[in-house]
Amino acid sequence: MNTSNNVVKEFFDKLAPSWDKEQNANKKSILSLLNRLEIKKGDDVLDLACGTGTITKILFNITKKQITAIDISSKMIEIAKSKYNKDVAMFLPIDYYDYQGKKFDWIIIYNSYPHFLDLGKFKEKLVDTLKDKGRVAIIHSLSRKELDSHHKVHALKVSRFLKP
Repeated sequence: MNTSNNVVKEFFDKLAPSWDKEQNANKKSILSLLNRLEIKKGDDVLDLACGTGTITKILFNITKKQITAIDISSKMIEIAKSKYNKDVAMFLPIDYYDYQGKKFDWIIIYNSYPHFLDLGKFKEKLVDTLKDKGRVAIIHSLSRKELDSHHKVHALKVSRFLKP
């Protein structure tokens, strides 16, 4: 894990205990967005930077298949594991760049895209982790403007700003 990823890990490890209380996860809205993606029953899905598993169970309900859920924060993963059984997801506390497992039909990135600081490396890893006809979906609960404002105040060292 490189230095910047270590900073991201430490940042989210500290936030983990209060994460679920501070998130406004609108399950109906999330489900509506995910349904537009045409994820199918039986698809292999990676919930990338899954945090405490905000969308993991929703993905499982769509695919009816165990979700692979990765997060750099071991504290976030501990909480996610306490919420869902092993049938729902295999939660891995790992830096995505160190992941060497199976390939996926879908990689879903919910509320975490700005925290992947090296876009070139990130794109290469996505290609490496997807099946031949695999897809990536980047979803966020805030607009770009709201997101940049939030990160400027709360997460400047562990985020990058999104281009228009």
